[in-house]
Amino acid sequence: MLNSSQNILCLGLFRFELKSFRESIGSKATVAQALDLVKRRQRLRTRVDAYATTSQLHLPTDYQDFLSVHLQDDAHGGNPENERLPFPSAFPTEFHAQHRQIRRLAKKECKLREGQANDSLQKVREAVTQLSWQFKGKVRTATTTKQTTRAWDGVHILERELATQRSIYNHSRNILVSLSDDELMKDMYQILLKDDCQISKVITEPNARGESQKGLAWFWKQAGVTLNDDRHMMECKLLHYGISVI
Repeated sequence: MLNSSQNILCLGLFRFELKSFRESIGSKATVAQALDLVKRRQRLRTRVDAYATTSQLHLPTDYQDFLSVHLQDDAHGGNPENERLPFPSAFPTEFHAQHRQIRRLAKKECKLREGQANDSLQKVREAVTQLSWQFKGKVRTATTTKQTTRAWDGVHILERELATQRSIYNHSRNILVSLSDDELMKDMYQILLKDDCQISKVITEPNARGESQKGLAWFWKQAGVTLNDDRHMMECKLLHYGISVI
């Protein structure tokens, strides 16, 4: 179980990416999109089954019983992106108290989830920055119908990426908080709301009133976040929040 940090992170990312793709194509998928969805599910199924088989080698008998009753019977329609996986976080806390090995693995998962949350937050920052530049450099400067269509297509792509990374972050954050013994984790890693990621009307509507003093969202103020070396992020911060970067 958790035999490598890559396993847990890759499986989680593959599942969210597949869910995002499934939701983006909706019920009116083209033949090519439907075939792509089937292939992605087959690849994920192979990975999920391999991980589940390996993880059971490290689980006590009572854990395996719990798996067979509670995890495998979940209603997921046979789709691997909806299945719960046998990570330590999938088990009740009383199971952790009974076995030192599982507590050790839970601590390892906690570290991995923290890293995943940080990675997703950085991708959220990048997506917000790119959206700001897409509006400023493409949407607002488009002069033809073709340019406008392309500009908005770019906006929609970035919005989907932002929504995916926000979902990945919140999922990782919730598991991190549930596994961690540190009460400060809730303050360090807050729930990321959709409103936290909104692009200011200073960018989307330059003449809007009352937007230039919008407060800085919490994820820009995390310890260790440095924007000064990124010109685009600096300007995004200036435009988006109406404050200086020192």
